[in-house]
Amino acid sequence: MKNTYLHFIKQRRKLYLFAFGMILVIFSGILLNSCIKKEDFDFNKLAGFEWQPNIAAPVVNTTLTLSKLLNAYNKNNYITVDPHTGLLTLIYSQTVYSERADQIIIIPNQAINTVMNFSMPALANNLDSSSYTHTTNYAFTSSSGARYDSIFIKSGAIQYGLTPNVSNSRVYISIPQATKNGIPFNMIINSPYPADTSFNLAGYELKFPGGGNLIAITYKVVAWGPAAASNYTISMGESIISPLYSKIFGYFGQIPVTVNEDSVSIGVFKNKINGSMKFWNPEIMVKSINSIGVPLAVTLDTLKAYTVTPPNSVTLTVGPKPFLSWPVWTVPNPTWPNVSSIADSFYLDTLNSNIRNLINISPNYVALQAGALTNPSGIPTTPNFVLDSSRFSLNMQVDLPLFGNGYMTMQDTLKFSFGSVSVSQLQWATFAINTINGFPLGAVQQIYFADTLKHKIDSLLTTSQQQTLVAASVGGPPTYYVTSPSAKSLQITVNQAFLQHVSNVKYLIIYSKLTTTNNGNTPVMIYNTANINVKIGLQVQAQTVVYPHHSH
Repeated sequence: MKNTYLHFIKQRRKLYLFAFGMILVIFSGILLNSCIKKEDFDFNKLAGFEWQPNIAAPVVNTTLTLSKLLNAYNKNNYITVDPHTGLLTLIYSQTVYSERADQIIIIPNQAINTVMNFSMPALANNLDSSSYTHTTNYAFTSSSGARYDSIFIKSGAIQYGLTPNVSNSRVYISIPQATKNGIPFNMIINSPYPADTSFNLAGYELKFPGGGNLIAITYKVVAWGPAAASNYTISMGESIISPLYSKIFGYFGQIPVTVNEDSVSIGVFKNKINGSMKFWNPEIMVKSINSIGVPLAVTLDTLKAYTVTPPNSVTLTVGPKPFLSWPVWTVPNPTWPNVSSIADSFYLDTLNSNIRNLINISPNYVALQAGALTNPSGIPTTPNFVLDSSRFSLNMQVDLPLFGNGYMTMQDTLKFSFGSVSVSQLQWATFAINTINGFPLGAVQQIYFADTLKHKIDSLLTTSQQQTLVAASVGGPPTYYVTSPSAKSLQITVNQAFLQHVSNVKYLIIYSKLTTTNNGNTPVMIYNTANINVKIGLQVQAQTVVYPHHSH
């Protein structure tokens, strides 16, 4: 008998979990898939109940405030609260461009290729020697016409490929303008000369006095006998390869920077099917963050809003002119020795653009394409500096204050199954749901049960039950405060035939039509004080279990 009893206990728990799972389904539908968490359900209310074939119990009594939504959304910085009014704003932001300075300001490889023509007298023996000295004044090149004052080399090398060989000789290399820990660069190459010889330049500072980008490299060729008098030509074949810097000072010229189109995803419209939701005071902020010590001029070429279905786009215009025609935005830059980032912002709102046209197509994305130019004035005396860790970034932020009107239909699909629960153990279950809605939003909803292919098997709510929430009444401008909440009572009974019909369900499709007060015609503001109270009671009728009688 003990085993039979334990089996029954396990079945009761499965049935109870199933019934509670149905509450979660209905409750999530009523609250529009908002951020309700399991701690909103008072499990302690059920702890004192013994399972009986028929049981009625209060299960949920919770008030959903906007603070709960804020706690969930603030993980991604999606919602802010105006500290003065309490008005909520949806925030969507994305870094649309970010690049390190060493990917913008680049020192190219330098091909020097010094050639020396000289004569050596006859040398009688190995104690007899002669030398030739040559200095190359090499001008560092760049595609932007940069003027270098000093370059601190992080990595790179000076590479040599000497031809032809001069027997019994060596080449002394001296670069006084290249110093490491205060010691000038001095190296030796001995004959026979290797095909390739390179010297590491990491840690060296290259100085260019006089502003001509010139660096003097001195070569001294020393040869010893025995050797006949001869004329020689030596090609040093030198080049500076893969130079990377830790910092540079000078003037870096005009370098164009391409900012490819990138976008901000607008999550509030993610599951939208159709609708007409109008935001009255949207705003777009483009923010620059610059730690490169170079003046930058940014051109915000195009800014568009896109919808996925149906394909649609709107281009932002500013005043009577296209966005493209706006003046260039000059981005501030740090000056040495201040190497910290400097931020600046460019704002677009209803006063200077057609931003409402963009947002009111309920876009899935807002995209920006831009460009930039270093040293827009072109004055070569402009002081520049850059660190390898310096960075230039553009961030786009779309602010949607919750002030507007209209409606929006949305649909979401959730995985769902009855697991190991046997529905034959339940005759019926009834859920009584009472809501007091203090939000100026109403919702017409339906919950569909779907198979593995997401084909709808059946729906949960009747036509009369679908109006699950009625929007609260609001006052007039400028505050549009809620004047009186709405109340709704709903009772849903599911019988065994229905449960058997949907027992193989794999998905729930939750369809919602959100509408502002007065069927979407009245503008509303949603404040952090808005709340909704939900009470849910559960009554379950299970199959009666008869225990076998045992005599003692």
